[in-house]
Amino acid sequence: MNTIRHIAAVGATAAVALLLAGCATPAASPGATAPAETTTPTTSPEPTPTEAPTTEPTAEPTPTEAPADPTDVGSWLVTEDGIGPFTAGMSWDDAVAKATELGWDLQYAQPDPAGGCMLNVTSLPPQDGGLISVTVWGDANVVMDLTISDNGSPESDNPRPATAEGVTVHSAIDEVRAAYPGAMEDTVPIATDRFFLGVDADQDGQGIWFEWREGETQINTVSVNALGSPAYEHC
Repeated sequence: MNTIRHIAAVGATAAVALLLAGCATPAASPGATAPAETTTPTTSPEPTPTEAPTTEPTAEPTPTEAPADPTDVGSWLVTEDGIGPFTAGMSWDDAVAKATELGWDLQYAQPDPAGGCMLNVTSLPPQDGGLISVTVWGDANVVMDLTISDNGSPESDNPRPATAEGVTVHSAIDEVRAAYPGAMEDTVPIATDRFFLGVDADQDGQGIWFEWREGETQINTVSVNALGSPAYEHC
């Protein structure tokens, strides 16, 4: 009886062992490789393109105003000191040297005016028939007067020196008055038929004198001197 129980117990134990063995994970066969893990590749985000640096366009430098061309009378500026490269009060020798450089007619330019009223004239080469001239007058070896004149038509293309306000020979008298509201207006001494408007900022007699004759409506000469008016005559 005891032997039967012992055999029964051993059988039961063996059955349990078989059941447990059936539930266990089977051992891998020799030489088999474990399946590789599948991983989803991560995609790096596309780099955001950086905007190219915007460079402000470099502004073109403003050209500085070129000095007046000594050979281009139309570019000369008329001021209270002078006309173009000539100034009232400069030495006559310097004026003759400058006129020689410009190719002016010097047949009346005496080399050394000793004093008194002497005719010393230098004029521009012919311009469209020789109608315009800038005349330099000397006295006692000093330039005493500069005068622009133009006997041509106001509509001609003659180059004419002008003031910063654009006033020159053939400008309307009313245009001069508008450009220089403080200009003095008078008659040329001992010439009651000649009138002028004068620009003399320092009231020292050194100025620009715009002249016209009775009955005219336009300026016929522009002078620069220290005489306080256009010269009545130059010799």
